[in-house]
Amino acid sequence: MWKTRPIRTVRHHMALVEAAVADYAEALWAATAPPLLRWVRRMLRELRPSIHLLLETRAFDEADALANLIRQLAQGQESPELAPTLEGLASKISLQYGFLPSDPRAVQLEASYRQMLETDTSSYWRTLTDPATLAGHIVEAKNAGLSLDAIAKQVSNTYRANYPASARLVRTLYNAGANRAQLEALRASGYTHKQWLATPGPRTRPAHAQANRQVKPLEQPFVVGGYNLMYPGDRSLGAPAGMTVNCRCTLIGTAREGTILSIDAQPRLGPDQLPPDSRVPQDRLLRGTKTEILGTATHWLQQHYPVTPVPKTRIAQTSAKLESVAQNWAKKQKSDPKAVLVELQQVVAAHYAGEILFAPPFWAEASGSIWSRARAFRTVAHEWWHLRRLENAAFRWFEEGSAELFAEHVLIKATQMKSDDARILRNRAYADLTHAVELVSSPLGGMTWLEASRTVSSVREWLSDSLSRFGFPQEQVEQWLRSRTPQEFLVRARMLLGST
Repeated sequence: MWKTRPIRTVRHHMALVEAAVADYAEALWAATAPPLLRWVRRMLRELRPSIHLLLETRAFDEADALANLIRQLAQGQESPELAPTLEGLASKISLQYGFLPSDPRAVQLEASYRQMLETDTSSYWRTLTDPATLAGHIVEAKNAGLSLDAIAKQVSNTYRANYPASARLVRTLYNAGANRAQLEALRASGYTHKQWLATPGPRTRPAHAQANRQVKPLEQPFVVGGYNLMYPGDRSLGAPAGMTVNCRCTLIGTAREGTILSIDAQPRLGPDQLPPDSRVPQDRLLRGTKTEILGTATHWLQQHYPVTPVPKTRIAQTSAKLESVAQNWAKKQKSDPKAVLVELQQVVAAHYAGEILFAPPFWAEASGSIWSRARAFRTVAHEWWHLRRLENAAFRWFEEGSAELFAEHVLIKATQMKSDDARILRNRAYADLTHAVELVSSPLGGMTWLEASRTVSSVREWLSDSLSRFGFPQEQVEQWLRSRTPQEFLVRARMLLGST
């Protein structure tokens, strides 16, 4: 009979993976985008005569011909240094699994990760600058009947939207590095066998879904889709990219009943042992158990930004707890519990009727590194801003953008973090909204001006009156307030500033 010790669940692992993506993907894309767009502009400029010829003729192999020409033009071009933006993941992973910098195993883990990093960043750049891909985009635009200038614009915009490739690389690297560290932790804990855990859902590869619950001796590979992998994400035994890229599977330890007397849990650092993070000068509020961090954050916020009555916190560290909260809220809202549950499964935290829910991903952040805990603290502040609102119905675009700015303000105030570092922790899902509110609020007093929005019965009316009094054209103010998407909200904010 098998005895398993689920050191971590798939949901917990996924939360750590996505936290790494949130921490590092934006920095990677920031380092990638400028040289990538320079490459695209150069190719389009030098290909202009050839594209012009394409518009006048119709060659059978036009994509192949263009691709060959791009290869010739790109010869000898050096790729940018992208690996340094992700080097911090090496020590982050080691520490998450209890391996201190002085531990020889940490040195081995980090060396293995860096070797993988060099290979993967080179492959990432080659994929982004693939001649056949660029040629395909050009031919597609040409076949759509676009002009020469319109082709250049559309192709450039396509490459500007390549952030998902950065997220995919970070996800792949973190998953492989974390599972490699997990295997080392299982060895240290005395496990004899390991078990593959696949992430449920339609995005999971069929081969990985079939490997779910597969058990192997610790030093023997899993067999997945006909390939050998020591752990999810492993490519040391020849597994192709199709078996590892964007993988979100993990593994746990298992042993036959009676083969070991006791199994220690995965080695973890206690709150006081966590290494400091130079980006977080004052981390006192971030040291403690995950529930203590939540209590400390809400206490600090209530002291500095009181809410009456004091908000009730709902703790949902498991799927069962989350389902219970969904049923409770659905009953109050007179809505479908399943629909509410689906919404709550997508969030880190949420609020309703004076309550704040903290979902499983929040607890993964609150039990991680100091940097990860800073993100959790910021999440609490974001939801706190919503509960301070007097108005019942929220103006969503402004509400989420201002909540992000408030959370950033709180983090800087509570931890003495530098503004540039605090900005890195912004929720990418609200990036356009945050930028828009930041642009508009800056000339009016920033956070001091935004605070007034918590005391009015209609935020829309307050915004309209306040901006008009400041001198913004009423018509453009109203257009901004009628924005239908986050992107439109940002574009019209820029237009608004340009009108004064």
